[in-house]
Amino acid sequence: MIEYSPELKAVLSTEVPEPILFPFESLIRHKKTGGVYEVRITPDVGRLEATNTPAYAYRSLDSGLVWFRSQEEIEDGRFELTLRPVTALGQ
Repeated sequence: MIEYSPELKAVLSTEVPEPILFPFESLIRHKKTGGVYEVRITPDVGRLEATNTPAYAYRSLDSGLVWFRSQEEIEDGRFELTLRPVTALGQ
């Protein structure tokens, strides 16, 4: 039988609430600020280090900054899926 470290056991035992609402590389919009972000890490593989909480990492399309937020917070209604901007052919 394989023995895992306590740290790895904690990671493996963390359950991710279903479903993941915002898939990898999807665009999301913050309803209050209107900011648009690209999802870079989803909670099936992302965790907040301090609490081992499932989390998203998402990058601002305006500033390029990467933000981290728990799955619970980001899926509580303050964000929504949005469409990629359409560009004209040849641009």
